[in-house]
Amino acid sequence: MTTSLKGLQPFLRPYAEWLLSAAPSAGARSVRVTSVRRSRAQQQQLYSNWLRGRSSFPAAPPGRSKHEYGLAWDMVTEPFSALATLGAWWIERGGEWSKTDPIHFAARGEIPK
Repeated sequence: MTTSLKGLQPFLRPYAEWLLSAAPSAGARSVRVTSVRRSRAQQQQLYSNWLRGRSSFPAAPPGRSKHEYGLAWDMVTEPFSALATLGAWWIERGGEWSKTDPIHFAARGEIPK
């Protein structure tokens, strides 16, 4: 599992970098990328943990996660509440974000087939 934004698709990386740089304006004292690109096996492990109640955050089944395609990243902020502002900004700019999975930021659209 990579934590570098270099794991994102090239078209998405500048937008992700912008959002991270905007974190202080959203009230974040710190921001940390926790996951970018994942292998199918890594996604399976996260999904299994979610199904078993071992994770606070949802995980998509393998093959249905945008992380596997470099189309999503997870990040945390201090305070955690800054994610809501960042999520709103991300949605305004055309991205996908949900308060049910506040650490997850993704490109809008379907997963490649």
